[in-house]
Amino acid sequence: MSSKMTHKQELWRSALGTNYPKEYMEKNEQRLYSELRDIRALPENRTCADCGAKGTVWASVNLGVFLCMTCGAHHRSLGTHISKPKGATGTYWWGEDEIAHMKSHGNAQAKMVYGEPMPPNGVTSDDPIKWKQYLTDKYVQKSIKFLELHTQTPATAESCMDLQVTLTVLQNTTDVMATQIQEMWRSALGTNYPKEYMEKNEQRLYNELLDIRDLPENRTCADCGTKGTVLWASVNLGVFLCMTCGAHHRSLGTHISKPKGATGTYWWGEDEIAHMKSHGNARAKLVYGESEPPNGVTPDDPVKWKQYLTDKYVHKRYAPSPDKVATPVLTKTPPSTPTNFSPQSSKNTKFTDVLMPDISSIQFDSPRTPTVESKNEKTGAPIVSPTQDFFASFGL
Repeated sequence: MSSKMTHKQELWRSALGTNYPKEYMEKNEQRLYSELRDIRALPENRTCADCGAKGTVWASVNLGVFLCMTCGAHHRSLGTHISKPKGATGTYWWGEDEIAHMKSHGNAQAKMVYGEPMPPNGVTSDDPIKWKQYLTDKYVQKSIKFLELHTQTPATAESCMDLQVTLTVLQNTTDVMATQIQEMWRSALGTNYPKEYMEKNEQRLYNELLDIRDLPENRTCADCGTKGTVLWASVNLGVFLCMTCGAHHRSLGTHISKPKGATGTYWWGEDEIAHMKSHGNARAKLVYGESEPPNGVTPDDPVKWKQYLTDKYVHKRYAPSPDKVATPVLTKTPPSTPTNFSPQSSKNTKFTDVLMPDISSIQFDSPRTPTVESKNEKTGAPIVSPTQDFFASFGL
């Protein structure tokens, strides 16, 4: 693994799903909190959106409402699929997207959507069961607002509905703003990289991939044995393939194989490069067997070839017995040399669902170091491990 892999860009994820470099959050912490404090200090946001108590110290980020401490605790019991409560007094970081969302919503507009902070008679926040039902009726069923609309004049009800449409537009605008903060590209193994980083390191990463692909053991297709025409690779399986077998891997489904061109047409992330370097065709033989399909089975027969690939990679029918497994002799990767690689005008930036096969648990020369999840001391949220999200030499 490259020494650059040890230099990661730690990320912090907002409650609305936007990733921010930790360095950025530390640098802008005071500014962002000041903006949040100004919004919370507005007259309409000083009163709890649920019970009407004065003094708000919590907020539901996705619902866009400010809450008292008691109601904030009740929102935690609703589940994050309904409400994402968060302290608003400086204990937690707040992202740009969260600030924008609270600014475009707030308690005044929430009244138009969910109704006044007036629970049913006899229901108080001291009764957790009834209060939870009240919050569910209010934010999920919107039954509180439904009753209010039917006690108003048609003109007033219509104006409320118009405002709700306006809020939807504001929500969409906020979502767009959030995505523009930092455009990301996701590797086939699930790591997010800033597009700026990928554009900056495109040629270096391709040169590293080319050096690995040109090793003697990787010049022969891992499935059919064709020599010298390895133009594709299965990123998660860690094997290099000819164009024909690469096409067959596409038919297997990404839950089995994640094929990808290895000629510079697509971006390759640091994690993908490292995975191909630590695996490759030589080691694949120890796990899945030699590239010798059954007699009479060729890539020209898509049905039989797909069955062969399934038997090989899913059922491991051709895997060698443990007593015959020996550590392969791998060719040392030479230093990267400049190539005539020209950056492509368009890149594959499609996000993919990640489901790694059990090859990740196989040990070869030395045990794999388990990934230990640590938590951000500031927020308590998980810090993404180096194999998930890191960005070498990327600065803001």
